[in-house]
Amino acid sequence: PAARAIVTAPTGRQVSEIVWREVLAFHTRATKRGYRLPVPGSRPGTGVRWGDGREIVGFTIDDSAPEAIAGFSGEHLQFVVDEASGVDDRVFEALDGNAAAGARFFLISNPTRTAGAFYDSQQPGSDYVALHISSEQSPNITGEATIPGLATTAWRDKMLAKYGAQSLFAAVRVRGEFPEAGDDEVFGATLVRTSMALQV
Repeated sequence: PAARAIVTAPTGRQVSEIVWREVLAFHTRATKRGYRLPVPGSRPGTGVRWGDGREIVGFTIDDSAPEAIAGFSGEHLQFVVDEASGVDDRVFEALDGNAAAGARFFLISNPTRTAGAFYDSQQPGSDYVALHISSEQSPNITGEATIPGLATTAWRDKMLAKYGAQSLFAAVRVRGEFPEAGDDEVFGATLVRTSMALQV
């Protein structure tokens, strides 16, 4: 009772056309299996609300006004941040301000940046539990199952042939690894951090 899930992403398109589309699809599948659930609103801001105060609400984070996400509270609060690598650090600061009663955070993203709150969340010593999933672990590639919409062997092979197995694209988009350096960097962030950590 009174549990709240706040779902967000950097753009309105990501929230409404990707995340909220999945919420609506889950509701459809659940009701077909006999679950009685409240009907989600057609828009993320309308959300899904239960009579006992539980709710799932989705909205976009505007980097120019990170305080817009402030003010959520509750003993059982969950923030789901999609494409978290693209979310400004000031937004994460506002989210942390909501966690006074013990909120949980679930960050989902391709590792596109070697700086910022999402990058920091994946480093040793972080208070997050990091889960790394390469597209090569897709059931479509391992042969465990066929799931429409997940990476396939044909896609992986095409991307590796197009960009190269050691390319930045392959590291980030195929294997889900943080890049050692950007294509336009002389010294990558990883090399700089390693050098700074060395004791002379």
